[in-house]
Amino acid sequence: MSCSGAPMEPTGTPEIDRYMKVIQEQLQHATDVQSQLAELTGEGTAADEQVRATVGPTGNLMSLAIEPKAMRLGAEALTESILDATRSATANAVEKINELTEPLLAGENLAQMMTGNLPGVSADMQSAVPDLSQSGDPLQDALKYLKSNYRF
Repeated sequence: MSCSGAPMEPTGTPEIDRYMKVIQEQLQHATDVQSQLAELTGEGTAADEQVRATVGPTGNLMSLAIEPKAMRLGAEALTESILDATRSATANAVEKINELTEPLLAGENLAQMMTGNLPGVSADMQSAVPDLSQSGDPLQDALKYLKSNYRF
């Protein structure tokens, strides 16, 4: 999903303009979050920080560092330490993802708005907003739809 970034022209209908502004702000925030998520990493340690793991946003192991002293743990203990560090790194990544995405999911729900389910908006007004979840430029497509179906 892309967002042109250009401010929407007012439609002349305050209720629609307000929701279009909210949608545009949330889409911009979603774009920013998407960029941050792409670079996100999670870090975890085990065995008194002798084993360190770093995972990417999808949980893929990006790096594993084992201090020489950790080699004395034995195969089974070292294996468990590697798994513990990786689990810890994954949990850290999930926590960071939740922190980044929580504002998108709170209050005015972007997914609801993009599928036409607008809290506090009459059914007639909701029908003015098509399902934009598959749109290349949802703001422009919504404005085009509104202009073609309503007189402003």
